[in-house]
Amino acid sequence: RDLHSFPTRRSSDLYSFYDSRTVEVDIGSRLMPETSPVDAGLIASSEFDSRDTAFSPTRGLAAALEYLQSERSLGADRDWERVELGVGAAVPFRRDVLWVTLAGGSALSGDLPPDRRFALGGPGSFPGLEVGELRVGSYWTVGTNYLWKVRDVLPVRNLALYLGAGIAGGAIYDRVDEGETGEIYGGSVFLTGRTHVGPLTVGIGATSTDSWSLWVSVGRPVGHGTILERGIFR
Repeated sequence: RDLHSFPTRRSSDLYSFYDSRTVEVDIGSRLMPETSPVDAGLIASSEFDSRDTAFSPTRGLAAALEYLQSERSLGADRDWERVELGVGAAVPFRRDVLWVTLAGGSALSGDLPPDRRFALGGPGSFPGLEVGELRVGSYWTVGTNYLWKVRDVLPVRNLALYLGAGIAGGAIYDRVDEGETGEIYGGSVFLTGRTHVGPLTVGIGATSTDSWSLWVSVGRPVGHGTILERGIFR
């Protein structure tokens, strides 16, 4: 396969949803209310993907946009709207890769219910924070990672390991735990790449909020936080 020639994938979806959920707090802030709401409405999403690989790309662009709306007129217990956008670009530099991301999300009318606010934190959305550590009503982030190729595992299959260093910054607002809002910064170092056993990432990160986290993952990531935790951005 010519690694410089790869297909561009586009997709768009619009569909209705009905979601009956029970929210219980096992760990974390007790300011998160325990409720059993019903949400019903519309979801619109769109994705663009020109990456050369599905994990740890060496070139290409990924973008995702998602809009959710819940309305009482459609059977919901509450009205709310939110939108979220994520963009990531992999730029080759000799044998290395520069990976740049930006993302943001916000309510479009009124305040979001606590369980529908954005869960910020994790190696994809904001390294240094634990997965979903912060629940916020709106946010924006910008991140840059530089990946040095340290070893070709199997060049014919584009398997390689990279040593990465990254910095991230942004702002958070309307925290569920009523903590400090405004600017936030973080940094991380990690080892990542495609191996014989699948995608592998080991890393450590810290933030300006005095949080830090260590993570180990094998296989494709499963999204838990912001839109940047989805596989299209990994």
